[in-house]
Amino acid sequence: MITLIMLMFVAVVSVNAMTLRARNEVYIAQEAELQTQIEIAQAQAEEIEGLRTEIGTDDYVRKVANEKLRLVNPGEIIFRSAE
Repeated sequence: MITLIMLMFVAVVSVNAMTLRARNEVYIAQEAELQTQIEIAQAQAEEIEGLRTEIGTDDYVRKVANEKLRLVNPGEIIFRSAE
């Protein structure tokens, strides 16, 4: 009788151990995915910081003014096609 109880106990413990291993593998996969997402977010943050630094410069303001608003600096000559 004691042997039967011990075998049942070992079986229950073995099933629980297998369940825990499977759960652990899922958690490891989630951790790897989250780590990848963190790295992507950090790269995006660095890119945004670089753009923020670039946007604050006078050269950027001039470039946007030239491209979007077609403004020119004093002394510049604009050539247009005869269409």
